[in-house]
Amino acid sequence: MPNDIEHNMQNSIEQNIPNSITDVNDPSPYAPKDIPLQKLIELRSKGLSYQEIAKIVGCSKPNVFYRLQEYKEEIDNLEAFKKHRADILSLKQSQILNSLTIEDIKECSAYQRVGMFGILHQNERLARDQSTGNIAVEALIESREEAANRYKEAEAKRKLLLEELARRRAEGAGTIQTEDGEK
Repeated sequence: MPNDIEHNMQNSIEQNIPNSITDVNDPSPYAPKDIPLQKLIELRSKGLSYQEIAKIVGCSKPNVFYRLQEYKEEIDNLEAFKKHRADILSLKQSQILNSLTIEDIKECSAYQRVGMFGILHQNERLARDQSTGNIAVEALIESREEAANRYKEAEAKRKLLLEELARRRAEGAGTIQTEDGEK
């Protein structure tokens, strides 16, 4: 008997689910799910309201609310996770490493142990900004800025020399002495 009741309830629910979105103002929580959930989550995580999302995807506000309700906490925490991702991953890494015992490591093959060592060593070097594959962007920017400053200084000296040369030619002197002794 309970199976008959469940079967009847399921049929009743299925009959109330429309096959497509015909009325974008349909407040039914059983509105069709033709819109990818990922799109709704993406829009919500960008700070859009349920009404704005509904307009963009072409469905009702209650439909958007209903579809996202199950993921509300995750969506709300997404930005905080993105902001603190490195710290969260570091904490999880620490928890995993602290959960390993000497016995766990001894059970690994030599190949696995060498691989683990290599990964941990590489991550340590990355964290210390010492990786051979990691270009120090800040140093490149500083080098570029220094080169740009040296170029500006050289251009300023060149301009002064040209002005001095033009002044002397106008006076009839013709040549000038530069810092490195050239005329």
